[in-house]
Amino acid sequence: ATEAARASLEWAWAHIDADHIISIIEHDNFASIRVAEKIGETRELTEEKNGAPLYTYGVRRPRRS
Repeated sequence: ATEAARASLEWAWAHIDADHIISIIEHDNFASIRVAEKIGETRELTEEKNGAPLYTYGVRRPRRS
């Protein structure tokens, strides 16, 4: 899963004109949280959906050289 997430992120940086990519993850999805953190995302927001926390993780585009 980590390799797929990393490849998706690299594809996004190459093909999408965005400086910020997010993942929306249910609070008890520990595997997805670990993957998000492994690819450099950090928790940015906690919201509530149907009485349960919903996390937004995100990463900013690396500086271009």
